Amino acid sequence: MEELPELRICFVHGGGCAPSLLGRWQHGWRSRADVRQGSSRPPANCFANLYFDTVTHDPEVLRLLTAQAAPDRILCGSDYPFDMAQPDPVRYLLDNGLDAVTLERNGRVFLGIESSG
Repeated sequence: MEELPELRICFVHGGGCAPSLLGRWQHGWRSRADVRQGSSRPPANCFANLYFDTVTHDPEVLRLLTAQAAPDRILCGSDYPFDMAQPDPVRYLLDNGLDAVTLERNGRVFLGIESSG
């Protein structure tokens, strides 16, 4: 990410295990020189620049994601057209504390349709 700062990366499925491992990655980066060798920035700093979709199928996992990821980096996901698709992805997010205006803006910024400024 240091070499390509304008690159937009989106982790699917709510980032998988990444939100729950962020503390461990931070600890490793602080504690071990060999881990710091690959990046001059701590993992939380890099994590803040990633995007995440919301396909978690679990409100608790979604809450962990929203606690760890920057609010402007969360994108509405659906898994459409696959059979595991969230039946009503927007309702799922609204019912769990995310707002449609922010999600729409985040999607537009990620796709380059709108600037983040």
